[in-house]
Amino acid sequence: MCSSDLFQKLSQEGPAAIPGLLTAMDGANPLASNYLRNAVESIVAKTRKAKGTLPLAEIEAFLKDTKHEPRARRLAFEILVATDKANYDRLVPGMLNDPSTELRRDAVIQVMEQGNALFDEDKKDEAKAKYRLAMAAARDDDQIKTLKKYLEELGDKVDLPTHFGFLMTWKLIAPFDNTAGKGFAVAYPPEKELDFGKEYEGKEGVKASWVGTTTEDEYGIVDLAKVLTPFKGSVAYAVAEFDSDAEKAVDLRLGTPNSWKVWLNGKLDRKSTRLNSSHLVISYAVFCL
Repeated sequence: MCSSDLFQKLSQEGPAAIPGLLTAMDGANPLASNYLRNAVESIVAKTRKAKGTLPLAEIEAFLKDTKHEPRARRLAFEILVATDKANYDRLVPGMLNDPSTELRRDAVIQVMEQGNALFDEDKKDEAKAKYRLAMAAARDDDQIKTLKKYLEELGDKVDLPTHFGFLMTWKLIAPFDNTAGKGFAVAYPPEKELDFGKEYEGKEGVKASWVGTTTEDEYGIVDLAKVLTPFKGSVAYAVAEFDSDAEKAVDLRLGTPNSWKVWLNGKLDRKSTRLNSSHLVISYAVFCL
């Protein structure tokens, strides 16, 4: 059955099929997800036109189950709000710490607006409390910058690195040979040992030694090319250590058009998204020098 035939078949289903179609979006590829979304929207429109009944309780239960696909949960939220605008104010407060940044954004907006109203009433301490609450939940850069501005105007000094737990201090070493991309498969000394007092033979006879750096960037960005001599065709390593007091989600973000590897506690790992409570060592090699 071709995709268009499948869409036609799915869109002819009754409203009882909506929760199942939303669930089918979990793990679906973008093309399949779009077909499923279109089918749900078609069923909803058809049901409303016929003045039928949507399975709103099941749709809301789907929305509140944070294990589901964020785009599918957003669609469920939109169905509920389109059915009754009062659902927006009822549902949004519970999304302030939602794993879906899109749903969380709405909740942050709501709290920011509450803070603005309090500020306009000259209730500055109460406004500040709302802005702090929104700041703790915000993940989008535009909201973070706006809230930082509001809080600092009210006398709060906002330390973004501390607030978000960015790793600011790293140890870096380069250059190791990556001519013609051959370095990716080579286990250079930093992959075998972490001895920050050692010096190694680097590319073209250059001595490679560890350099400590602490970034002053508010978002924790470390520009290797600014700290290390920008050798072309080289492998560089960066290492950071910290202790986590509990298991939690972590983001590792690398900005490079080239190859990279990540190690967690000495193990090569490209898929880890959670940390346990033990001492953690994050290291990665990027070929961007």
